[in-house]
Amino acid sequence: DKLYQRLAKADDPRAAEAIVRLIGDEEVQSGSDSANLLLARALVAKADQHDDVALEILDNLVTLRPEWSQGWSKRAAFRLETGDEGGATTGATSCLTPYRPPDRAPYYQVSPNVRPLVPKDHQ
Repeated sequence: DKLYQRLAKADDPRAAEAIVRLIGDEEVQSGSDSANLLLARALVAKADQHDDVALEILDNLVTLRPEWSQGWSKRAAFRLETGDEGGATTGATSCLTPYRPPDRAPYYQVSPNVRPLVPKDHQ
C-alpha cells in the first residue's frame, strides 16, 4: 500500500517508473523462499525451452502455495503460450478465485497410542 501511495504522489516520471518496478518485484514475491525458488527455476526452464520441466515446476508451485495468485497467473500464462487454452482458463480462474483452505479435522492423531483431544463441540 505504501508503494502505491508513493506512486500516486510521484512528481518525476523516472521516480514513478522505479516505484512501478518495485511494485512488480513485490508482487512476484510469494512470502515463501521455496515458492520463489520454484518460480525462478520454472522461468529458467522456460527460457531454456524445457517446457515440460517448466510446467511440472509450475504445477508443484501451485500445489505448494495454492493461495498465491501470482503462481496461478504465471502457470496460466505459460499454458496459454504453449497452446493449452483450457489449462490457461482454469489457471486464470484459480488466480481470480479467493483461496479457501480445505476443511481440517478438529484434531490430528499422531500415534495410535495417543488419545487425541477433541473439542467439546465435536464430542
